[in-house]
Amino acid sequence: MKKGATAEVQQERLRLLNTVYQLNAVDSLDIIWERFLTGEPSRFTCKNPDCNVERTPMYLIHVNERILLEGGYKDLEKVLQYRPVDYNKKCRSKCGYESEEYTTLNLHICISLDVREPTNKLRTMDGHLNDFPPYLYLERPYRLVGIIHHEPGLSLPNFEEGHLQTSEPGHFSAYILHTTGSWIHCDD
Repeated sequence: MKKGATAEVQQERLRLLNTVYQLNAVDSLDIIWERFLTGEPSRFTCKNPDCNVERTPMYLIHVNERILLEGGYKDLEKVLQYRPVDYNKKCRSKCGYESEEYTTLNLHICISLDVREPTNKLRTMDGHLNDFPPYLYLERPYRLVGIIHHEPGLSLPNFEEGHLQTSEPGHFSAYILHTTGSWIHCDD
C-alpha cells in the first residue's frame, strides 16, 4: 500500500489552500508563517521599550545552529537567538547608528529548526520527539504544542546550472503534543 495522499487528494488540498493563500513553489515555513499569519508574529522589536507604534514584526525565532548541533534539542532554550534587550544593534537602514533594540514576545512563538549538518548541507539535524523540552521559560513560560516535520524531496544534480535541484516537493507532517505528554502524529 502506498503511503501518503493520492494525487487527487493533494490537488484538492492545494485548491482549498489557494482560496486563502497563494502557495509558491519556493515557500518555506518561514515564508508561509509570515504571509499567512501576518498579524501574528512571534516577536516585535523596537528601539523604544515603551513604544507600541514603531514595532517591527519578526515571524520566527532562529537558533545558534553550531551550539544546537553540539548539545541537541534538549538545549533549545539556551540556543534561541532571543534577548529582551540587544545592545549596540546596528540600524537596519545601514546608517551606522547603534542603539539598543528591545524585543517583546507574542503569546505564541514559532522557532525555525531547519538546522543543517556543516559537512552536508542537504542533511538536517536528527532528533526524537522526547528530546524537545515541553516548556521554554523566556518572558513567560511557553508550552510546546507541536512540531512540523518536513521530509525533503529527492534532489538531483543539475549539470547545466552546477547545483542540486529538488525534483520532488517533499512531504510535511505534524506532531501534536497532548497535555498528557503523549504525541499525536498527523499525516496522510
